Amino acid sequence: MKKIILAVFALSAIVAKAQNVGINTSNPKTTLDVQKGSSAFPGLTPPRVTKSDLAGKTYTSAQTGAVAYVTDASGNNNGQTQLINSQGYYYFDGQRWNHLDSKLPQNTYYTTYQLKHVIANNYVDRAPSGRNGGGDVVNLGMEIPITIPANSKVLIRVEYSVPMGFTGTQNMNDVTGYYGVKFLREWQHNNFFEEQPMASRKVLAPANGQTSGYGSVTTVSGKYIEIYDNRGVNNPVDILFRLQGYAEKTSHTTRFNMADSNGGSNWGKAAMTLHSYIEVRN
Repeated sequence: MKKIILAVFALSAIVAKAQNVGINTSNPKTTLDVQKGSSAFPGLTPPRVTKSDLAGKTYTSAQTGAVAYVTDASGNNNGQTQLINSQGYYYFDGQRWNHLDSKLPQNTYYTTYQLKHVIANNYVDRAPSGRNGGGDVVNLGMEIPITIPANSKVLIRVEYSVPMGFTGTQNMNDVTGYYGVKFLREWQHNNFFEEQPMASRKVLAPANGQTSGYGSVTTVSGKYIEIYDNRGVNNPVDILFRLQGYAEKTSHTTRFNMADSNGGSNWGKAAMTLHSYIEVRN
C-alpha cells in the first residue's frame, strides 16, 4: 500500500488528457507539454551518455530522431558514432549520430595552418640512358611533410620550380631525350609513393642549334592542390610530398636542381613550398 501511495505522489504532476501528456499542467496542448511548474531548475534533461555507450549499441531506423547528450567523446568509433567528436547534443538520423548544430548555417573560412619550404643545396646528376633507353628517376632531395590534425579539414597547396638541363660542353644539335619532374605523395608512412599527375611535368630536351657551349638549362614548375577532410576521425594523418627527377632517352648526363654549385653559375636553385589552410567554423 505504501508503494502505491508513493507512486501516486510521483505521478501527481503528470496529467494525461486524451492522447496528450502534460507535466506541470492539467491542460496539455501537444503530445508532450512540459511547463516549468514550481521547480527551481526548469529544464528537460535527455539521457546523458558517453560515446562508448552509443558505440556499444546498434541503432536502427526505428530509433530515428532519438536525442542524447554526450558527456565524453573519447573512445573508438563504430559506423554510427564516427561524427561524435565533442561534448554536446546529438540526434540519430537513422544511420548515424549527428551533432544538433551540424545542420545549422555556419560561418566557414580557412585560416593559415602551416607554411613550409625547402631549397636545393646542390645539383643531382643522372647518367644518360641512351637514345633507346627507358625512363629513369632520381631523388632530388626535395620533400615536405604535413600532419593533418584529427577532426579537421585542411586545404594544401604545393608549388615547385626545378632548373634542369645537360652538363658539359657539347654539340646541342646532338641533344636528345626528355626530362622533367615526378610529383609523389606518400600517406601515413606506408612507403608507397603515388605519382600525382596534376603536378608532374615532362618536357622535350631543348636543342638550340649551338655547335658548342654548355648544355641548355630550362626550368620546370608545377602546382598541386588538395583538400584533405579528416573530420570525424580521431587520429591525425601524415602526408609527405616528394620531387623526383625524370630522364628518358637522354644522350647526355641530365642535371637537376641547379646548373652549378657556384652561385654565379647555378642558373637558379630548385625550390619547393607548401601552403596549408585549416577550416574554421563558428
